[in-house]
Amino acid sequence: MIKTRVSEMLGIEHPIIEAGMTGVSFGKLAAAISNAGALGTVVSTMGAHNFQKEIRIAKSLTKKPLAVNFPHLVMRTWEKQEMWDTVEIAIDEGIKIAVMAAGDPYILINRLKEAGMIVLHVGATVQHAIKAQEAGVDIFIANGAEAGGGASKEQVGNLALAPQVVDAIDIPVILGGSVIDARGLVAALALGAEGIYVGTRFIATHESPASEEHKQAILLAKDDSTSVQPGIGGRSLSKSFIQEIYPQLNRSFGAGQGAGLVREIFSVKEVIDHFVQDFEDVMENIYSLKI
Repeated sequence: MIKTRVSEMLGIEHPIIEAGMTGVSFGKLAAAISNAGALGTVVSTMGAHNFQKEIRIAKSLTKKPLAVNFPHLVMRTWEKQEMWDTVEIAIDEGIKIAVMAAGDPYILINRLKEAGMIVLHVGATVQHAIKAQEAGVDIFIANGAEAGGGASKEQVGNLALAPQVVDAIDIPVILGGSVIDARGLVAALALGAEGIYVGTRFIATHESPASEEHKQAILLAKDDSTSVQPGIGGRSLSKSFIQEIYPQLNRSFGAGQGAGLVREIFSVKEVIDHFVQDFEDVMENIYSLKI
């Protein structure tokens, strides 16, 4: 068990939070992550009906804490009724933890806090962190340029981002962006964060609903196999890399730069066990260094 303010606030054993991934963060995967002692997340960008269905699947498979993810802010869909419908569904289903994925935290915060939710907010700069704290967010997720999915135009890497955010705000900080194994967890804690936001590593698991092509592409990826898509801003496996391994496919697969560290498909429990057990080994290696 790894205890931090984040794990205690969220009621989980280990401060490992599943990143909200469109097409991946469904109920079965979220429940498996929560059952393994971390925090599973159901993403809301699948339509209100399917969102409710996936929440109920997750709730049927675990009694442990679950989160919901609202990427609507970064997608600029807050004026659409369906976004607000997903918020009310999460509240009605009794979910107590919400993750706002970038954008203006003031748009959703009042309704979420009114419902008694613990609110996390994803951002990519110190100014994002300060604004989130001022809005009343409970935990800030500093998502570095290495992250898959919605990369920010600022492109600040984890090593620079995390300590500056930690110094700028008082609320707990979680670090996201290609944290794949225990070395990344130790690094995040050393930088002052109190938890990690994990996406790519959970894609390549047995419980993940991602396609086999997606999973295998991650296993074959190297350090330079991702790129930020022009205009879209999201980081994914690059088109040239995908065409090299799947000449017949004309599509992209989301992944962060840490995909090159993923070398085997495990169960979710195995992934989280590796984070925790290898954490002790990494710390022992650090303690063994002579000063």
